[in-house]
Amino acid sequence: MNSAETNAYQRKSGRATVRAGNPYLTKEIMEAPQEKLLLKTYDYALLHCKKGDVNKTNRAIDVLLGGLDLQFEVARELYSLYMFCKDEMIKGNTEIVYVILSNLKESWVTAFNKEAIAV
Repeated sequence: MNSAETNAYQRKSGRATVRAGNPYLTKEIMEAPQEKLLLKTYDYALLHCKKGDVNKTNRAIDVLLGGLDLQFEVARELYSLYMFCKDEMIKGNTEIVYVILSNLKESWVTAFNKEAIAV
């Protein structure tokens, strides 16, 4: 996710709030399935983690945190991992954060692919 995408929308409680910006990008985001938005959020976090940008990485992790339904055990586990990642970014341990987020993203990709095959 680049700065144009960041300016095009703001995530609030699972829904995109559109701001003025590129109308094609806005349309793409508003019509994108949740799976694609989740993966874009991971991409944004990974990009900025690699750059060592604590604020942007932690903002992306906050978006991931905001999408969790904590009544489920898996969401509580993800919550713990995301909070660990935020703490490690602040400490400057970007390598471990990158590995964790990369592995989580790949797990989601695998799950989405299996779901598509099952349908």
